[in-house]
Amino acid sequence: MKGGKSHFIKDLQIHLQEHCSYARWMDSKTLMLTLYYIETPYVAEYVIHFCGDMITLDFRVNVSMTLIKGFSVKGFKLDETKD
Repeated sequence: MKGGKSHFIKDLQIHLQEHCSYARWMDSKTLMLTLYYIETPYVAEYVIHFCGDMITLDFRVNVSMTLIKGFSVKGFKLDETKD
């Protein structure tokens, strides 16, 4: 585990919140990062899945006072063009 601070939305505002983080490989292509926000009930999970030229980022939070409790973003590697 590693400690630090990150920006987090709670009580409908953005706070610089102290956290403990833990990362683990779920399999050879999937990394999970869990942040435990100190002195709050919030636990955020980021799951990053690598598949060839594609990447998927899933975000989940255990409780939320906002409308979003999670989201997923997909991306891909662009071919480099040489000038």
